[in-house]
Amino acid sequence: MKRLGLLLLGAASGLVGSVQACASDSGDDAAPAATATSTSTGSDGGNMGAGGFSNPNEEVCDGLDNDQNDVIDDDCACSAGETQQCYPSNVPPPEGCEWGQQTCEGTSWGACTGASLPPAGEEACCTKLGDTPTHTALDAFVAAYPSANMPKTWPDIEAFMPQTGDYSIQWTQANSGNEIIDVTNGGIVAANIEAGRALARQAAEMTVPAGATIVATKEDPVIVEVLGGTAPCDGMGWGWGSFLYQASDDAVFEIVYLYIGYCAAGPPSGDIEAYYYSYSPVEVCKAPQIPR
Repeated sequence: MKRLGLLLLGAASGLVGSVQACASDSGDDAAPAATATSTSTGSDGGNMGAGGFSNPNEEVCDGLDNDQNDVIDDDCACSAGETQQCYPSNVPPPEGCEWGQQTCEGTSWGACTGASLPPAGEEACCTKLGDTPTHTALDAFVAAYPSANMPKTWPDIEAFMPQTGDYSIQWTQANSGNEIIDVTNGGIVAANIEAGRALARQAAEMTVPAGATIVATKEDPVIVEVLGGTAPCDGMGWGWGSFLYQASDDAVFEIVYLYIGYCAAGPPSGDIEAYYYSYSPVEVCKAPQIPR
């Protein structure tokens, strides 16, 4: 029984910016971009969000930089030690971005710290994935490789190099897992494919950098096909999956993994397992900017 390992690589360019995996599906509720302006009057006294947006040419005591002079709530009175949320823009944080906090120093508001701004060229942050994040690379592979496009013989599995659009797979020396599919343990059954995919996922998870957090996993239904031959070694199966992880700087990446198990009469006859997973993840959301 032979085991193989593969490596998923994203194209060197064209990925970031073309993938919108982390925006909320709400659409209508998204805040305007940080460059937007409004003429409605803001609240006074530092009461966040009570009065809408302010005139960008006039400072209002609302935790925003209404006059865009890089000072938030300048000339707004406060008591020493008092805190409020703040944002270094004339509008509240765009979708997924975070408010900062400022502390009153003496009788004036100090610097705004901890706020997150959209990455360069973007209109939202990707620190909140929402309930239904998009696994773009996985969806691309699943669409490109229906059953008709999957390898159905041992030599074809060994030569299999999935590729679609910006995404491609190359061979690597990394192998993992135990023997799942062979003549002695029942050949191809759905439970075995699931077990093999679980090993592929575990191997992929080992590539996640320290300090990162897996935030969402998606797996396509496994497929089992009978290819003929003497039972129980009479077919093959496979299962795609991917997970998104959030790095320590709040950038979000996707890793795709795939398991293929084969046990058929051939030629050549016998069994083979192939594990596909990625050391080089696809960046689907850039890290937000954190003003210092």
